[in-house]
Amino acid sequence: MKAKPKSTKAPQTFSQIRRAVIGAVRVIEMEDVRTKRRYFRTECRRKNVTPKTKSFNNWKEAMQFATKQNLAVETGQIKETDDETIFKLKQLGEKINVSNILKEDSPYRFMFGKKKTTLEDVFDVGIQTLKSIGKINKKREEAGLQSFSIQWAMNDFENYESLKSKVAKAPKIKEMTRQLLAKKLSRTGGKGNRELEPKSKREWKYTLERIDRWIGDCSMEEEKKILKIRVINGINSGANESGKDKGKFWGAITKNRFASKANEFGNWMVNEEYWETNPFKPLPKEFSVLGSTRAVTFTAEEVERLFSVAVKKQNRRLIPYMAFIFFSGARPYEIAGDKKERRFDYDDMMKWEQPSSVTGGVLFEVCVFDKTGKRKSKGARDRFADLAPAGVEWIKWYHKEEFGNEQLPTGGKVDYSRRVFARIKKEALDYYWPPDAPRHTFTSLAHRNEKFKTNNANYWLEKCGHSHAVFSKRYDAPKTQDECEKYFNITPTLFV
Repeated sequence: MKAKPKSTKAPQTFSQIRRAVIGAVRVIEMEDVRTKRRYFRTECRRKNVTPKTKSFNNWKEAMQFATKQNLAVETGQIKETDDETIFKLKQLGEKINVSNILKEDSPYRFMFGKKKTTLEDVFDVGIQTLKSIGKINKKREEAGLQSFSIQWAMNDFENYESLKSKVAKAPKIKEMTRQLLAKKLSRTGGKGNRELEPKSKREWKYTLERIDRWIGDCSMEEEKKILKIRVINGINSGANESGKDKGKFWGAITKNRFASKANEFGNWMVNEEYWETNPFKPLPKEFSVLGSTRAVTFTAEEVERLFSVAVKKQNRRLIPYMAFIFFSGARPYEIAGDKKERRFDYDDMMKWEQPSSVTGGVLFEVCVFDKTGKRKSKGARDRFADLAPAGVEWIKWYHKEEFGNEQLPTGGKVDYSRRVFARIKKEALDYYWPPDAPRHTFTSLAHRNEKFKTNNANYWLEKCGHSHAVFSKRYDAPKTQDECEKYFNITPTLFV
């Protein structure tokens, strides 16, 4: 006997308990076969009538709704039994009313240039927002990013715009660079609230003006990465504005100097609590100078050409200044600067009565502060410098030629003119002038000159005002005795 084929019908889940018809609406009671739970619903298949199906907790509620819905169908008064869409719109309307965005004094009214926001405005913005988020999510998915939820997207947008407003409202960085520059140019601009020397002031002025060009118009709240990139680009595109290298890009040493100054500016911003972090901290390392940083010195022939131009009548007033910077190791601003009050006083020569047992020249005093209390040297203490015989001869020659006085000056001040000095440098060396070259040249040669004998191993460190570490790093270049003798024999007798 053949087995009966298995039934292909799905097992019955619900069974109908009862059914009623009220006009166009049916009421059905169903039971879950497994759990024995009862379900009640209404059905209406008429066109334009919703809800077409609706669930209830019991038979009585279902019958009451069916009666009400049928009456609405027969009389055409469907308002009493709004469909789900209209019902939800009503709920949204209540939600909008509670939010107060439709009131005339609502802050949202200005979004549309109207006195009052309408429901149409709300829906238009909502539709536009959803479309925009959809487009954004499509691009995010293509980029492998997680899609925005509505709330996430709106929070992100709000945070972004808040940051933009904060950036726009914050002070410009140019206000901070000017504040720092004013500090650096004041009498308390250096370490220990001491006044900076003129050279340092000029360097800060020039450097901060450059930083101002690169990021001055940026907000203090600008993204730090953007500020860093702009400074890096500024340094890499920097070019010399004068001299024989005019138009050429900055060398490694100049780049490092600007990177270091940018870092100092960033540190100041952090110390003043304008920033929490310094975006320029890595720059000195990024623009580090590879290899030796030994200072460049003049040759004896180059110095001779400078003095050959300086002896001309129109340039002669610079002879004493050049004598000091080339034959004593004094820093230029310790002898003279652009401001007239920045002049070396011959009173500090102590009547030329302190001979040097090392060079055969004379000792003179270099004071950190002048008589008015203004800083004239970056040294930490006063020192006695050594003016070599060649320097003494040049000053003696100048005063004899200009004033007919064969005596060395014991009063008055050293003359200076930036214009005349530039003329000398241009004619003699076509503006070739490595940084601090006169001091570096003298110091290197004085250390190596066998004729300058002393038992004090620190003699030239003390006379020139630098440490042994600086000497080892900057001045300890090999110099022959022949070079030394040529240099220290550059006197007026070569030209007159």
